[in-house]
Amino acid sequence: MKGLRTRWLLLSLLLFIALVACDSESADLPDNELPCPASNQACDPLTDRATETTVEPVLAVGEADDGTLYVLSGGDYLAEEKVFVSAGDVLIRKEVLGMGIMGQADGGERYAVTFLDAEIDRKLIVVLSAEDVESMKVCEGDEVFMSKGEDPPEELCEQLTLVGKEVLSGYQTESLPGTMLVEYNVEVADGTWIIVVVPEHDWGYEDFRLFWGPPGDLVEQQVLNVVRFSDGGTTDITFKGCQGIGFVHLNNSLTGYDGIDWSGSFLHLGGEGGEDIDVTRLGSDTYDPTGKTYHCLEASSN
Repeated sequence: MKGLRTRWLLLSLLLFIALVACDSESADLPDNELPCPASNQACDPLTDRATETTVEPVLAVGEADDGTLYVLSGGDYLAEEKVFVSAGDVLIRKEVLGMGIMGQADGGERYAVTFLDAEIDRKLIVVLSAEDVESMKVCEGDEVFMSKGEDPPEELCEQLTLVGKEVLSGYQTESLPGTMLVEYNVEVADGTWIIVVVPEHDWGYEDFRLFWGPPGDLVEQQVLNVVRFSDGGTTDITFKGCQGIGFVHLNNSLTGYDGIDWSGSFLHLGGEGGEDIDVTRLGSDTYDPTGKTYHCLEASSN
């Protein structure tokens, strides 16, 4: 554990050196005297954020027998491919639960996108040739989700009529909700708390917001860097606050017997030669808003 912590502290120190070198006004100040980020506005970081969406670029459009349109559109750096389903004159974006893409012999691709529609898991299967859309169908049922790489039984699917994207003219779009979630709920050994908030949908590491302090005065820190490891959960967050540069390691180890092990998490303050403070990572579902008051950075205040 000591060697592992040393590696993380060295990375944090290198980032700190780079940041100070880029700030001519504070380059000569010790870590504990760096200017505080302006963080004095009361806020609620869990308030829904405004969202917007677009169907472009459209990959395929299919029409069901009842006139419902299904649209598969290309993704961006925040989201993979998106699915829209029409309701009246609105194209409603659906939550994608999973996706697979397989290359075809002719150079095309087969998309199998599982999405949530009216509380029902459905799968949209789209086959694209190198030049055009070959087929689209929407399927539902337990067997659908067991058929990875293969088409589900035909009786579980409805073949869609292929239509051009010009039929989408005049439709409005409705995005996914802008719900904000507690990603990390962390109790520090000194009695303070670290709360990390992220959007539920379409987030990047630049969207991480970290608050630290006693429950009645959780102050937003300036997030400098976020690294998530390939295990899918272990996360390192470097931040700047009134106490200088801080670094929190949130462990997410898999064990053969008990599933996920969160022990080994810690908060480091003071750069090289600073102190480690033990933290206890709790489940996000245990977050209790009672008695918690937040103060946000001015630039991101809600």
